[in-house]
Amino acid sequence: MFKAIPVERKSRVIHDFPYSVESRRCPHAGIVNITKSGHCVFDCAYCYAKSYPWSANGHFIEVYENTPELLDNELRTIRTCPPLYFCAVTDPFQPFDLVWKTSLDAMRIAANHGVFFTIVTKSDLALKVLETRWADYERFRVSFTCEALNRNKLSAISNAPDVFRRLRAIERLVSAGVNVSVRVDPIISGLTDDYGELDELFQTLSSMDVRHVTTSTGSFNSRAFRKLLARIEEGGYAESAALVRSRYVFNGKKYTLNLKDRLALYTYLASLCDHYDMGLSLCQEPLNLIPGDATRCRTLGELAIRDRSGRFIPVCGSDCLNACPNAEYPPCKNEKLRTEYPFKWRTLR
Repeated sequence: MFKAIPVERKSRVIHDFPYSVESRRCPHAGIVNITKSGHCVFDCAYCYAKSYPWSANGHFIEVYENTPELLDNELRTIRTCPPLYFCAVTDPFQPFDLVWKTSLDAMRIAANHGVFFTIVTKSDLALKVLETRWADYERFRVSFTCEALNRNKLSAISNAPDVFRRLRAIERLVSAGVNVSVRVDPIISGLTDDYGELDELFQTLSSMDVRHVTTSTGSFNSRAFRKLLARIEEGGYAESAALVRSRYVFNGKKYTLNLKDRLALYTYLASLCDHYDMGLSLCQEPLNLIPGDATRCRTLGELAIRDRSGRFIPVCGSDCLNACPNAEYPPCKNEKLRTEYPFKWRTLR
């Protein structure tokens, strides 16, 4: 039985993705984690946070209960704010009151300051946003993860809510006017890459008026890859585990899908998005991997600067490295953001 435990966060809340400029794929973001890294009851076998020895594997979910207060203080201090990201390493809507209530309180702070934010979740508890005073706030979006339609395959690799509960939540959020994108992410080649099932999933999403999909084929360190294979086998998919093992190659650091199969899958997904009139982003892939504009991340929102009233106003996208609208005179007036990856805290002030 899992239990949520309140703890006090003593470090800074807002931080960028940790990737350096040489390996950068993500725009700038202000990551806000509600729980400690890896403290997630959904225990997805492919989770990169769970694969590190310092992540939790016990039955306690440690929740940073003072996150809303700290976030409020930090937003009052900075002049430049990248879009906030709830959350990078755990789900902000895990089925514990302490988790989702703390998340909603922190999101309310973000809305009060006028900043953009994205909620990344697999939980239908995300419907709780419809009960808030900021439900009609136009500067937030929900990025809902639906890796596949096959519930049996998903249950082998994740303890997240049933995919059809997630789809019903997506439908309700979209109907309420919430900006929703979907992460079909990661697709595990050999397990969840059935083209017929993917077509059905994309058709379903399109019928719900979802207009953007983000996808990947995963990237796993040795520990995560062993865990993933074991969970697939234990879930009754031994043949799939063998396929996964044969298709993913080790580059000295991570296991990734071989380039031939990766390109074939992404090309097929791009054709689905073209057919169903949806945009496509490829997570953690080079911008020129496949033809077109499919690789650029378009799900985070906009970078904002503080105006004279003390609220933040949007000025541009946060992909300062690849898509600054005016490199010579950046609209954020913060030239360091074009080269500083990850950004330093003093750069935001």
